[in-house]
Order: sequence, then structure tokens, then C-alpha cells
Amino acid sequence: MMYALSYQTPYMNKMASSTTVPYMNKTICNNIPMVYPPVDLQNQFAQHIQVIEQQKQQAQASLAQSEVLFNSLLQRAFKGELTASDNQATL
Repeated sequence: MMYALSYQTPYMNKMASSTTVPYMNKTICNNIPMVYPPVDLQNQFAQHIQVIEQQKQQAQASLAQSEVLFNSLLQRAFKGELTASDNQATL
């Protein structure tokens, strides 16, 4: 709603009382035209966002797991625990 109100600035400037500082009373504020998408469309949007949030959580979990594995490998490399025979055994 806040985002939509930013597009109504010309209307609000036109409706504001001409004083030192533009002023709009409650009645004028309540009559600002707003576009409301149909409820079905709002629900579809919410479902899409929910799916995206689930994918985001999965990606974050995967990244965390990758970082753990990389740090483990890095630690083994610094300790000298990785050898050429380890590479051949995994292939």
C-alpha cells in the first residue's frame, strides 16, 4: 500500500489545502484512489511467494552444507591429510 501511495502524489498535492504546509484531512486521506488486485490474484501471489521462500531456504541450507564440506576439506588439506591416493580412490 505504501508503494502504491507513492504513485498518488499528484492527486494528494491537488487535494491538499493550500497553507504554509500542504495539509490533507482524514476524509481526503480516506478517499485517495487505490488499485486493489482481486483476492484470487492476491492469493496466487502469496502462493508464489511461499514457493520462492521455500526454494530460498533450501538454497541457503545447501549453501551452508557446501560451506561445511569445503571447510572440512580445507582443514584436511592444511593438515596434510590429502594425498594423491585419496584422489584416485574417489575417482
